[in-house]
Amino acid sequence: GFVSSGRKSGGFSGSSNGVFEYCIANVDVASTSGSSAGIASFGNPTVRFCANLGDIKGKNGVGGIIGMNGHVESCYNMGKIAGEDVVGGIAGRSNDIKNSYNVGEVSYLESTNNKGAIVGNKPSGGSIENCHYLEGCIAESNSFGEPQTAVFMRSEEFVNMLNSDTDVWVFDEGNINDGYPVFGNTQFGIEEILTEFPDMVMVYPNPVVDN
Repeated sequence: GFVSSGRKSGGFSGSSNGVFEYCIANVDVASTSGSSAGIASFGNPTVRFCANLGDIKGKNGVGGIIGMNGHVESCYNMGKIAGEDVVGGIAGRSNDIKNSYNVGEVSYLESTNNKGAIVGNKPSGGSIENCHYLEGCIAESNSFGEPQTAVFMRSEEFVNMLNSDTDVWVFDEGNINDGYPVFGNTQFGIEEILTEFPDMVMVYPNPVVDN
């Protein structure tokens, strides 16, 4: 699938202050003049236990999970992220992110200072805790998040590190996520969800324009 808008584009929401849990975005998202994200692109959403698999493109405020502002906990991004300014693998701009990881490639305009493998820009008072990214996924990143090798990110040691004080993550024994950690307290892995419930989420019309 494909979602496109001139302004705010999101796999689940263009703009929201709501709570998103256990959402898997498997669509490509693009915005020609605004923010874009796999889950919610704008507002002040709280996003937990969510994943993005699609490629995300936008102008300002581009991220795998959220675009501009909001809170992220225990999420991951696998898709390619491309934007001009305020670009990050998990979020373009976010108040706080914790226990999350990014594997997807992140690209940006050379002139921007707001780019990162996890988050492009963080407001003062926010926090980035226990966040990790695949080394080499970005040409140049800010200091938020820790680079890790693919081998380590596919290990049980990395699962334990991500869990911190939770039990959200489990080792990808079935290789449903290319060996990278998956959510343990869901009934189905990503492949099972897409296979067993192909019509679980429908977007109409497709592609979406504007709203």
